[in-house]
Amino acid sequence: MSEAVIVTLITVIGGGLIGILGTLAAKISRVGKDAAEARDQTANSHTINLRDDIDEKHDVVETQLGLILDIVKGLQQSDRNQWSAIEKLRQRK
Repeated sequence: MSEAVIVTLITVIGGGLIGILGTLAAKISRVGKDAAEARDQTANSHTINLRDDIDEKHDVVETQLGLILDIVKGLQQSDRNQWSAIEKLRQRK
């Protein structure tokens, strides 16, 4: 191979590599910007860990549901007592 062919090959290959590297650098830069934007959008100012926050809220909801269940049970018993009293009144007649 002649020196001119070698120089031409090196020039063409080098130019191609520079073009590829430029494209990769632009894509890597874009990925970095996208990642930074995603981080900004998902960042929050909470001082408590999300899992701990959810666990705490779950405990509160569970406690409140327990209280509601107790109230419902009390209402059921009250209904039973009232129906029993109504039945006794019917039997008197």
